[in-house]
Amino acid sequence: MTHAMKLSATFVVAVLVTLCSQLETQADFIFSSNANALQPEEIVLYGDPKLQDMGTRVEGISNISGTIVQFTSNDMPLDQLMTIPGGGMGGNRVVPVDGSLSSLIFNAQEVQDFGGTDEVYFSELEFNVAKVMGAPDSIFSLVIIDQFGNAFQGKFDDSIIAPGPNVFSVQATGGSLIDSAILTSSLTNIRDVRQLRVTVAPEPSTCALISLLTLASFSRRRRK
Repeated sequence: MTHAMKLSATFVVAVLVTLCSQLETQADFIFSSNANALQPEEIVLYGDPKLQDMGTRVEGISNISGTIVQFTSNDMPLDQLMTIPGGGMGGNRVVPVDGSLSSLIFNAQEVQDFGGTDEVYFSELEFNVAKVMGAPDSIFSLVIIDQFGNAFQGKFDDSIIAPGPNVFSVQATGGSLIDSAILTSSLTNIRDVRQLRVTVAPEPSTCALISLLTLASFSRRRRK
């Protein structure tokens, strides 16, 4: 490799490392209560016999990447949850067994790969919160935990859980990723959370692999 090629390769790696470091330090989220704001690419489905469909923790699976999404509640005593599959978006939902809850947490399950564990994150989330019929309206809040464990409070134009659809979404930008989402109502009036859509994002450490692969490809092209 000539001196010029070494400099070029070093420059490529430096640029990639800089971009990756920016991705891992900047954090920003865009929150919306507009039903047409986002519509992520994958739908979370329920009813797979290999998944937990009832208990204090239940699971769904995304329809494209096959990512398993786990659901729990912060309600005390711990709420028993149940997943309900069904045709169409409205049929896929997570419900409390006792009929109502005030909180729901969901996150992507870690993936065991080559003897290690890979974290799975989301770059986009969208879901519909259904209120118990006849219950008073309440104030909705959403806390996002990013890939570094930092918490971000959602800010919505309309944060009221009322009769009818209550669609909320969040998009990660600036290199931030969503590790988990904590939904909370000011009253115990959530009947179910349905129509969960996600966009799955790679683990941040993938940046390092991309840098190495890019450098290898660059070196091969220069040798030809």
